[in-house]
Amino acid sequence: MRRSLILSLTSCLGLFLFAPVPGAFSQDIANEPLLFDGSPPDSALAEVLRDLPGRPLTLEETLRLASEASPELGMARAALKIATADVQVQKGLYDPELFAEFRVEDTETPNASPFAGADIVEERATVTSFGARTRLGLGTEIEASIDTRKSETNDTFSLLEPRYTTFGQLEVRQPLLAGFGPSTRSPLSAAEHSLQAEEWRANDAALRVREQAETLYWELLGAERDFAVQTLVARRAASFLRQAELRAEAGVIGPNQVATAEVFLAQQRLALLDREEELDAASDDLAELIGTRPIREGRFRTVSDLETLLEDVAPTTGDVSPTERRSLSDVLGSGLDEEMFVERVLEANANLRAARADLDAFLARANGARWGSLPQLDLVGSVGGNGLSGRPQTIDFNGEILSTSIDGGLGDALRESVGLDHHAWNLGVEFSFPLGLREERGQRNRWDGEVWRQEQQILEVRHQTESAARDALRRLRHGGERLRLARMAVAAAEEQIRIGLIEFANGRNTAFELVRLGEDFASTQRELSRAVVGTATARAELKQLMGTGFEGE
Repeated sequence: MRRSLILSLTSCLGLFLFAPVPGAFSQDIANEPLLFDGSPPDSALAEVLRDLPGRPLTLEETLRLASEASPELGMARAALKIATADVQVQKGLYDPELFAEFRVEDTETPNASPFAGADIVEERATVTSFGARTRLGLGTEIEASIDTRKSETNDTFSLLEPRYTTFGQLEVRQPLLAGFGPSTRSPLSAAEHSLQAEEWRANDAALRVREQAETLYWELLGAERDFAVQTLVARRAASFLRQAELRAEAGVIGPNQVATAEVFLAQQRLALLDREEELDAASDDLAELIGTRPIREGRFRTVSDLETLLEDVAPTTGDVSPTERRSLSDVLGSGLDEEMFVERVLEANANLRAARADLDAFLARANGARWGSLPQLDLVGSVGGNGLSGRPQTIDFNGEILSTSIDGGLGDALRESVGLDHHAWNLGVEFSFPLGLREERGQRNRWDGEVWRQEQQILEVRHQTESAARDALRRLRHGGERLRLARMAVAAAEEQIRIGLIEFANGRNTAFELVRLGEDFASTQRELSRAVVGTATARAELKQLMGTGFEGE
């Protein structure tokens, strides 16, 4: 029963598409255009595509809107900004630092000594300290400072009133084990490598968004063509029903043929609803990606025609004219050797480059942790000078007049300390050894584990990238031949229908054969659409895998 129903439907479709009828009916059938008219599509299909409702959207606008609206790209750029700030913070640790301190001290000290000069010794001091410190890449810490003190007192035995004391010092601390070199610079080195990784991730995110937008755009174009094809079929089904009803009234066919035509029309209209839902879904997917929806127009529609798309994405092979021939080498920007191209992809892929930069960051931290797990041994030294000045006072001590040859101001004391007139220096080492070193060894083991894990991550990303590159390369390589064969099939199917109509008119062909030819022709058009979309998406995927696109683009 199922076989008979299929034969009945296909017979009706043959009558609908090709069967001649007496008088005006046969003339109408003969004058109606075919479902498709080769490659490029005929005027009927082009008219349906042209009249599709929706907001026109170019590929360039799609790529721009997708880049602006993508949360993935936005997060990648935010991560890049954070990584830039981390580098800035780490570099800031090596910036020279100025420091200064100013304070006033006022003290009263009770004293019972007859040499104090007062029962309560009062002293007011103004203390200042200023200088600069910095940290070098090898862990060296350098600090230069000058301390001054101006003292005033009621002590009658003070020979200087006011009294100025200064001390200038240059101090250096150099770690020899923990804290040396790599241990000091590892946070900065890791931050710089992480910044490079985020730059590659942002680049990869931008390329991935473009690849997604381009893929969805071509899928929307394919959905439009499928909808247009089904629209023409549904229109023919309605025409078939009308002519079947007229032929039944004329007694040429029975009522069962009219019922079959009604079933066929209902099926095609149901299929048309399916294609329309697929078209709306493709438009919604694209709208979600680019962050805007055509509220008034209902859906987006592409503005690329099939021939232009074929010229853009289809590397052709075989017997074509020199003006049409575009080799795969021209499209890929490299030779046709698969292994060479895969190696190029693995070298240029932004995601892999980001993973390698992450590995470099972990290696920098691991190297620093190995130095950090050593005991602390620092070489410490300083050189400085003392200065003393003030206004001299005379003291009558038991009839003896005491005085001092020192006479000057704060500047004189500063010159003495800076000039090292009265020097002071020290040199030594400081050593510390935490028993067990569990914290330090734990940090070293942690970063060694991170290095090992990242190496495995690189292997996984490399395998995934290689597999995706080989798959996309083969699809693109076969795409040219697939497109050429699809276009040949469309042209051949058109010629078959033309010959079949002539043979049918001369009684040498059946309606069933015409139906089969019509189905073959419609199928070749759909295969052509799929070949175009598949080749375009393979090319977009390879551009994303290449990191920066094809050479010359």
